[in-house]
Amino acid sequence: MIRSGAIWALTIMNRDKKRGEREWVGRFRATWKGGCDITSVHTFERPDFRGWLASGRQYGLEVTTVTDKVLAESTSRLQAFRDELENAAREAAVSAVFSLDFEEYHAARLVDREHRRQLVAGLLTLARAANARPTQRHRTVTLDGLDGVRIYPEEKGVAVVIGRGAWGRGWNEIQACIGAKNAKIEEYRKRIPDDALLWLLLVAGNTFASGVAAPSPNLPFESSFHRIFFLDTSRYSAGQRVSKVVELLIKRDLK
Repeated sequence: MIRSGAIWALTIMNRDKKRGEREWVGRFRATWKGGCDITSVHTFERPDFRGWLASGRQYGLEVTTVTDKVLAESTSRLQAFRDELENAAREAAVSAVFSLDFEEYHAARLVDREHRRQLVAGLLTLARAANARPTQRHRTVTLDGLDGVRIYPEEKGVAVVIGRGAWGRGWNEIQACIGAKNAKIEEYRKRIPDDALLWLLLVAGNTFASGVAAPSPNLPFESSFHRIFFLDTSRYSAGQRVSKVVELLIKRDLK
């Protein structure tokens, strides 16, 4: 039996999920050149949204986040290392802001306890040196296990800011995500009118684990969705998050 508290928590999670999906659909409509053709959007389930197009035709829209499992695992390692560094700095009475840049292979090395110990020791040494020269501006330095380090002297307290990068992510992760939704297409079709279009919106870039590069519009994917869109939310301009939409090529369209 599910307790009422568990039901309440599940309801809150579903509300948050729907709120996030509505935000992505809003970004999609605002960014895609054909967004003005979508005249209405209504929250639904399986698919996530349905509505009307300017042509008078109905559509169903399923929304999903592209997630790279390898990057998701590295995220948990980096979060654990951040906590480890913060605790070590407090115990050593070191006050500083650490800005650390990790590439994917750097994050993989964090599973080694001795490597983490040496990395923490090296960072504390750099922080002490930075605090000894409070008038000197921060500079990027190199340290084994990191792509770049910047230390900001701080009078009191410690904070760790982590920047992460990954290379070569893309087609495999996207096709796997599409494949998972392909398996549910018949279920989606049963819940929308027979002549309605069925679209899929892939969202990437809102977390590190979804930091998958937008594919080339000429790269084909296997699917029976009528249209598939890729919303890249990882871009920034003048300090503001901006989005990019790429419509993916479906292999049947090549016939």
